[in-house]
Amino acid sequence: MLHEPINPTRCQAAFDRWQLPTHVAEAVWRGSELGAAAGRTVPSGHPALDAALPGQGWPTACLSDVLMPQAAVCEWRLLGPSLAALLAEKGSCLYLVAPPKQPHAMGLAQLGVKPEQLVWIDAKGPADRLWVTEQLIKSEPVGAVLAWLPQARPEQIRRLQLNAHSCDAPVFLFRPETAVRDTSAAPLRLSVKPGMGWHIDVQIIKRRGAPLEDMLHLDAMPSNLGIVIPPRLRNLAQPALIPGSESLGIWALQFSPRVALVEASVLVEVEASARLFHGMDMLRERIEQGACELGARVAWAPTGLAALALAKHGVSDGFSMPLQQVLDRLPLDTITAVARHQPTLARVGCRTLGQVRALPRGGIGRRFDKSLLSALDEAYGLRPESYDWLTLPESFHARLELMSRVETGPALLFGARRLLLQMVGWLRARRLGTTAFTVRWCYDVMRGKSTNPSGELTVRTATATQDVEHLVRLLAEHLAKVELEAPAGELELRVAEAEPLVEESRSLIPDTIRKGASMALTLERIQARLGEDCVRRPILREDHRLEWIQTWVQSAGRTRAPSAEGAHLPMPSWILDKPLQLLERDNRPVYQGTLQLLLGPDRIEGGWWHRVNAQGEETALNVQRDYWLAISPYAGVLCVFQARLAGDKTAWFLHGHYG
Repeated sequence: MLHEPINPTRCQAAFDRWQLPTHVAEAVWRGSELGAAAGRTVPSGHPALDAALPGQGWPTACLSDVLMPQAAVCEWRLLGPSLAALLAEKGSCLYLVAPPKQPHAMGLAQLGVKPEQLVWIDAKGPADRLWVTEQLIKSEPVGAVLAWLPQARPEQIRRLQLNAHSCDAPVFLFRPETAVRDTSAAPLRLSVKPGMGWHIDVQIIKRRGAPLEDMLHLDAMPSNLGIVIPPRLRNLAQPALIPGSESLGIWALQFSPRVALVEASVLVEVEASARLFHGMDMLRERIEQGACELGARVAWAPTGLAALALAKHGVSDGFSMPLQQVLDRLPLDTITAVARHQPTLARVGCRTLGQVRALPRGGIGRRFDKSLLSALDEAYGLRPESYDWLTLPESFHARLELMSRVETGPALLFGARRLLLQMVGWLRARRLGTTAFTVRWCYDVMRGKSTNPSGELTVRTATATQDVEHLVRLLAEHLAKVELEAPAGELELRVAEAEPLVEESRSLIPDTIRKGASMALTLERIQARLGEDCVRRPILREDHRLEWIQTWVQSAGRTRAPSAEGAHLPMPSWILDKPLQLLERDNRPVYQGTLQLLLGPDRIEGGWWHRVNAQGEETALNVQRDYWLAISPYAGVLCVFQARLAGDKTAWFLHGHYG
């Protein structure tokens, strides 16, 4: 008997000819490719992480196993950008099973979790934690389940994974990084730890597809700190505010998803979008009108590099004649790869792109680098172009430096209109409407008597809208009442609140099935087994002391949503039940290393009215504290305070984590 050696090429061809059933094809992927998600996904809010995850986001219908060196350090920094998407559906809740520290409702409200959407289930033992997690998964919750299971065994993880197949909500298991040595049935496993500055380092250990060897360094500064971090410290955590080209690119995303930033310019591929805007002529008119208001120059051509070259030379239409004739007349400096060799090409008599193309290709390839020929071929349409397409940020924040100092409020409208055009482009690309936006102007304090470095105005709308003309008129009415304390030289615009635009259902029979309808029964079963007080919801108080700003009550159905608008300073997302006194080294607090104090002090002094009876004596819970924002390379972002002790002594305490 003769055995023919296996030919991998023939096997691959045979595999490609197979017609697999749909349900089988969705579960099969090549080991060299990124597999598809088993169910729907929720964007993580980190573009680099989404690009590495199957389905471009957090998976549902399965477990996500997150390993960390210590708890309460990276959870909210990892999940914070996705909380709005996780809790977007009506009736959704965030179920926290046995969290390592007390959740801080006010801090989480600043991250986008409303107090009525927060459920804390305090399960003590490992068996109770597993049982509660399993019951929540089986009840098909709306929202997300976060469970801290440090002692879960592989067979227990497998059982949870089997139950998660029918769960349409993301389920996150947080475990110590030592569990990386154990097997796990979770299709997605991540290792997360604090990185440099505001970053977190994420390593994808397991996913549906090829392994990812590179570490992801994600910008993960808590969103509620962005309003108070000064520029000198903000630069450690995130790039500067949107530059001109990126701001213009975000505006262009309303016309096409294929937008790229190339050489401080914006390339947009609009051919596929023409029908959506009633033809290419209407689309060109809209783009040129908007670009003119933004102060940008527009050029049209069959290829991206050709359009870029025409824009540099001041030519707008690349379709007036054949592309070769249009480009042959352009000077060498219109294409960057050719401009690098302009002195050498000039010595051989080349002044235009057409003269360079007339040279022998073999000689050009030997004398110059390959990028010159590649750029020419791409510009003339002889080889395909490849670009890194721009992705939308989760939030909109743009800045504009005014051409001259402005001394009256209404005069700010000209610059604000440009920022509003960019904002509307972002809203349309994300299919959102704004209900509130904030305009902020920076004063030139050297030319005025004001002690405030800036002023701001928040404009609210009755309904979510994308109508730029309506927003401009609304802003004009508000600016007419503004008196500037000093000349203003810079404007900033931020979307404060945005909502998905509700579209009418096209179904003849509306879907009346409510997901998560059995959640109330599940919570009742959990309370019956573990006690009435194990399922808790937060109630906010009118108190500025961190430990008294909230109270947790038994979950007996929906509670009235308390107001969380009173907190202007960023609050930690985890607080300690009792502040932990820290050691000091060189007059600086120490917690897993010497802490770097970033912001502070924020003085909290009060509580003399709050008296309790302790052992027959009435004691006032008065506090005198100076709070600081600190960062540790191992423990992450912390909330610490310095308190007065007996006499003239002081001491440092750890009170919360920004997680």
